[in-house]
Amino acid sequence: MSMINTIQAHVIGASRYEVEGIKGAKLIIMNEAAPDNDNLFGFQTSTMSAPFEMVDKIRELNPRLPGNLELDVEIRASQGKVTMHAIAVREASVTGRRPSDTKPDSTSKTN
Repeated sequence: MSMINTIQAHVIGASRYEVEGIKGAKLIIMNEAAPDNDNLFGFQTSTMSAPFEMVDKIRELNPRLPGNLELDVEIRASQGKVTMHAIAVREASVTGRRPSDTKPDSTSKTN
């Protein structure tokens, strides 16, 4: 089972690898802990896998990390573990919504 979420992430690092013909990448993101969570405080880091080519795309968008980016992330659950896999990256939007998420108002009239 998997699902895809769009997140705003502070990407602090990206690396890629090729081992025996298998290519992949890893992104490291950092976010501030939620102020209402008594179990965490400060900044938390997490890693996620990504396609090999995504490192070039990140370098295009933000040649000097760290930086804020918008990621489409596939949340994968398997054998009791949850992992994140980035499948798309783009410049961070101000609103956190992509233009494709905005639908015309159904009550507006056109002549």
